[in-house]
Amino acid sequence: MHRRVLMSKSATARTRDPERTREKLLEAAMVEFATHGLTGAKVERIARRAGVNKRLVYHYFKGKEQLYGDVLERTYQQIHRREDAINLDARAPEQALADLIDRLFERIIALPHANAVIADENLHQARHIKTAPWVKDMHARLIAQIETMLDAGSAAGIFRPDVDPVRFFISVLGLCLTYVTNRYTMSVVFSRDLFSPGEREAWKRHVLDLCLNGLRPVSAETPRQDA
Repeated sequence: MHRRVLMSKSATARTRDPERTREKLLEAAMVEFATHGLTGAKVERIARRAGVNKRLVYHYFKGKEQLYGDVLERTYQQIHRREDAINLDARAPEQALADLIDRLFERIIALPHANAVIADENLHQARHIKTAPWVKDMHARLIAQIETMLDAGSAAGIFRPDVDPVRFFISVLGLCLTYVTNRYTMSVVFSRDLFSPGEREAWKRHVLDLCLNGLRPVSAETPRQDA
């Protein structure tokens, strides 16, 4: 009887703080989906990791599919909270884009579960975000800022005028993401600890040099290569 009273009090305490309970479930679900993917994820493990009764998962979310969609939204929110910390509009174009690349690289390192969840959604061909009302708006501001910086750099004569902001962002993302997600296999293949502090900084500098130098105008004196 005493144990039932304690359990009842515990359950009541959780339901009195719904936002905290929901956040704990989303955190637990992100780890579960990152580890096992949507297909292999179990609601029981999510509830156990969050320290709540399994019924509460269905109280806050209709089921595993809705929980997965909400985890994806939370994942992109985490990404953009870090990127939005950069005041691109207040910086010189080159410094603003350098800051963006730096933050993006560090964000990918800091959010391994987020990277895995997005990779899993790609396996599902973006089925869960195709109709999500938030997905395009989240990227629109960042792409608009990048475009502003590219235009400003072009007007100043330091950037080429024909750089697409979406392609630029995808290029930076690819260089950062591949290095982080494939670091274990590439460390073995190349007999180099690619995630040592020195190697990480060297790769970030490489990405900065490659991307920013790729924005430079082609000199009129540069000889053209025949096709």
